[in-house]
Amino acid sequence: MDIDTEYSKMPPIFKMDLYENCLTKPNGIYCLADFVLVTDTESDLLNFIQDYSSNTQMHFNHTRLRHGVCVTDRCSQFVHNTTREDLKTTLEGCLNASYWKNYKLKTKVSDPMYGNFWNYIILNGTLVIQIFFIMSGFLLAYKMEVIAAKVNLTWKKIHVGILLIYIRLTPLYAFVLLFSITWLRFCGSGPLWQMAVASEIEDCRSYGWTHLLFINNYFDNNRCMVQTWYVAANFQLLVLGYIICVLAKTPTARKTVFGIVFIIGVILPGVHTYYQNLDAVMLLSPEIINTFSTLPTFNNVYKRGHTNIPNFIMGIALGYYTYNCHKNNIDMEKYKIIVSQIIKALYAGFIKPIFGLCICTMIFGSIFKIESFTSLLHWDGWQIPAQLTYSAYIIHVHLIRVMAGIGTTLNDVNYIYMLQIGFGTILLSYLISIPFWVLVERPFAELLKLPFTIRNEKELGAAPGNGNDDD
Repeated sequence: MDIDTEYSKMPPIFKMDLYENCLTKPNGIYCLADFVLVTDTESDLLNFIQDYSSNTQMHFNHTRLRHGVCVTDRCSQFVHNTTREDLKTTLEGCLNASYWKNYKLKTKVSDPMYGNFWNYIILNGTLVIQIFFIMSGFLLAYKMEVIAAKVNLTWKKIHVGILLIYIRLTPLYAFVLLFSITWLRFCGSGPLWQMAVASEIEDCRSYGWTHLLFINNYFDNNRCMVQTWYVAANFQLLVLGYIICVLAKTPTARKTVFGIVFIIGVILPGVHTYYQNLDAVMLLSPEIINTFSTLPTFNNVYKRGHTNIPNFIMGIALGYYTYNCHKNNIDMEKYKIIVSQIIKALYAGFIKPIFGLCICTMIFGSIFKIESFTSLLHWDGWQIPAQLTYSAYIIHVHLIRVMAGIGTTLNDVNYIYMLQIGFGTILLSYLISIPFWVLVERPFAELLKLPFTIRNEKELGAAPGNGNDDD
């Protein structure tokens, strides 16, 4: 069987009639139809389509099609009235006539709605997020050591640290969440708008409160600001980190606590993967990439706080070790040359820590300038995007949804197009984040610092030998 020849016989998965032209016609009706191919008789073509689609890791599901249909043009003889149920009947009748004529197949409308290495790297790029857990743990531990050198860290300090993090993260987050619930629906229109944007608005109205409590990563199958699962998971791990840093004050206690928590963190993803029969890693297949928020591996392993513990703990350990090296002026010159279910469960448990170990090595080498590439990492120009990153991260998915929602035509997907969309989205996200940073994030950050600045000034003013004592 010639696969290419048979492939060319399959109906296209995606097809869109001209949206603007359709709506300019009298009583123009345009529907985004999601339908599956069926048959009452034996069909070699449908058998081939089903067999081809069974390879879900590499192929789209060609039995499920999504077409934008100008009902006014293509289905006028089937239109009786425009109720939702009648539109479904109209579409099925219209598509059945067309697909029987061209493919000897029938259709069933679900809902009328408005093996390459580099491919693997692109689709499995989800591991990159572990860098941020490492950095978060690293900065927490290093900061806590700097503070501990000046004041005594007690349990009473924990709630202050947690409160400061909450206040730091919440203003911009709440502003964008409020925007999603209210004004986002007015930012565009198109045949894909309902699917790409309106669905998120509905979920934000239902689950918005979970975002403000930073527990949204434990509520599954909701599309409200999906990208913020990381913010919630990181907040939860920072709470854990504060407790650990205060609890374990001696090197021996730290080694014991870090070891126990790290082992627990390695075991938990494996347990989830084994008993819930999940994939070893969240590989975004062609079909899942549009609905990954419902993917069991994403919901149960990828986005939970407790399944991202290992690299956070590695970051904390790296922070303590780096501080100790700085404090004791350790010479680093001599280190410049840096020399079926169980299997899936083991892989799921160790892949993140292994990746994290590589990142820890790079961070440590960067701090002590062990490798020549670190000159790029120390470039002062990174300070500007670093300031804007949190704002860009919070809003970038909204930008992607709006871009998808206002689209009225199909695009040919290739590597050049993917690079254009990827880098274009990054650039736009950072540009749009500038007013958010200037008007929301930075002002609240300065207000947060104000009480502590005043208190420090008072303490300095009261200290002996500061020049204010009476002679």
